[in-house]
Amino acid sequence: MAGQDWRKWLAETTKGESHQSISRRIGLGATTVGRWVRAGQIPADGAILIARAYGADPVLALLRTGWLHETDFTEGGLRSAVSVAPSSFLTEELHLRAQRLGDDKPAL
Repeated sequence: MAGQDWRKWLAETTKGESHQSISRRIGLGATTVGRWVRAGQIPADGAILIARAYGADPVLALLRTGWLHETDFTEGGLRSAVSVAPSSFLTEELHLRAQRLGDDKPAL
């Protein structure tokens, strides 16, 4: 895993909850998360469980814990994701991007 980024992700996502509390929340034994931390690695399925339990994005969890890399997000993969995204999501994203573009324009 890349550096200590996963430790920061874990702390941010769980708002610093104890390892025992996180383990209970994801439905695993009380010492499971502590063992992962001591081993220096959260398994991919563990990252997904934690993300879902705390309302975080599982894909970003895999990225931050080192299981996915930015290079895994290819144009083809993004096109596939967009093709199954709800229209309401796409509309909202376009609106947000249009607003950001408007913010970049110099004031007259």
